[in-house]
Amino acid sequence: MQTPFTQFTLSWSQYVFLIGIKNIEERRFYEIEATAGGWTLPELKRQFNSGCYERLALR
Repeated sequence: MQTPFTQFTLSWSQYVFLIGIKNIEERRFYEIEATAGGWTLPELKRQFNSGCYERLALR
């Protein structure tokens, strides 16, 4: 069973950034990758701005 504190793996500011991504699949991609890669907020923004989703997920 998950506790309220184990279901959220990213920081509040990372979730605020993710909410701004309109495409739900793209948003989920970045959430998964940020969690798996241990990305900080600046790294998440860098990956987003460099088009990581378009390069990797749409192959």
